[in-house]
Amino acid sequence: MALRVSNHKRETGFNLRSAVIQFSVLCASGLLFVTTANSNTASQPGRHDVDLPTLVRHKEGEIDVLAKEVSDYEEEVKQLTAETNRLNNGLVLNPPVGFQGPGISVALSDAPYTESLPQGASADDLVIHQGDIESVFNAMWAGGAEVVGIQGIEVKPDTMVRCVGNVININGELHSPPFVITAIGNPQKLLNSLDKDDSIRVFQQYVNRYHLGFQVQESSDIVIKRFKTKTDYDFVKVLNNDSTPR
Repeated sequence: MALRVSNHKRETGFNLRSAVIQFSVLCASGLLFVTTANSNTASQPGRHDVDLPTLVRHKEGEIDVLAKEVSDYEEEVKQLTAETNRLNNGLVLNPPVGFQGPGISVALSDAPYTESLPQGASADDLVIHQGDIESVFNAMWAGGAEVVGIQGIEVKPDTMVRCVGNVININGELHSPPFVITAIGNPQKLLNSLDKDDSIRVFQQYVNRYHLGFQVQESSDIVIKRFKTKTDYDFVKVLNNDSTPR
């Protein structure tokens, strides 16, 4: 009988200890769950406690910052463009138009029509020839022209200029006088080059004698359309030529 009582007490003691352990585990688990939940809430601010007006103001602030960055970049582009134009002596390459910048224009035109020729003159003396146009081209290139054009179209060393009667064939297109030759570059250097060119001096003798048209004008805004060819040149070199156009 004593043996049974002893066994009963050992069973009762064991169950009580187990219950205490289980209770402790449950308490610890609950404490850990609460701590984890608080930690997640603290590490993710704004997920549950930010309202819509606050969120909108936050996004508006981000937009203002981005707009300021865009404005700064646009100003930087303007400054770089201005510096590039300054280094290129004001020459601007505008793909839809071609070239634009300061320079000069020279308009060549035939002598006024008369029923009879001036004494000692022939019909050829009273019209503009291919050689007259080429002399102006060469003088402009010698004066440091960045771009040269005729009738508003870019002229290159391989541009075809041919005299056909009293009209000029330029790259397959016929043009009537006056022939307006333009150049983009330093206006003063271009004017000086025209004055010093021997061929131009000979041509001016015919201007004075038969009243051929030779009008030179300086401009701050010369526009020349780009002309595309199979071969593009980075630079040209003017060769010394003692021959005159007449």
